[in-house]
Amino acid sequence: ALYRREKFESILSKIDCSPEILDFGSGLEYENQCSWTDFLVEEDVNFIQQLCKDYRTTSVEVLFERVDAIPVSIILAQGALESSWGSSRFSREGNSIFGMWTWKTAGIVPSQREDGKTHKVKVYENVLESVRSYHLTLNRLDSYEEFRQLRLHTDNPLILAEGLTLYSERGQDYVEDIKNVILSNDLQR
Repeated sequence: ALYRREKFESILSKIDCSPEILDFGSGLEYENQCSWTDFLVEEDVNFIQQLCKDYRTTSVEVLFERVDAIPVSIILAQGALESSWGSSRFSREGNSIFGMWTWKTAGIVPSQREDGKTHKVKVYENVLESVRSYHLTLNRLDSYEEFRQLRLHTDNPLILAEGLTLYSERGQDYVEDIKNVILSNDLQR
């Protein structure tokens, strides 16, 4: 994540346009809009286009909010809680550390899924893919806008955890559990 952020900032420094008129949209040029591709080599243009696709936006401002790291302490705490410290069926059978749901055909059906529900828990080739999916989820879904807004002002995981109330149906109780895992395991260190 930090690599992508640094590369994004490096590419932006090459573009001689005011951020207010810069948009990585469809390439159509409007009055007062900067032709950003004129300043970049093809590799950089492709990188920006992939960022826009991955983070689901063409806005420079929104990309600044989304293309950023998540503190390791948050990742470890949520991973521990969601996977029952790596012992859950989902983590053992599907490398699903964060309990991400899917409504597609591939996935593991929760044994206690409520009648009428159709979700499954996503399956990943490896743990790294699970972490990447989790990272993109927190950085692009509207549900985690509060998390991203808090991150603009602090990297304190105990404050950032407050932006994760929508991650679980348990809401604030879930946030308190994240904080407790961080504190009791000295993950801030």
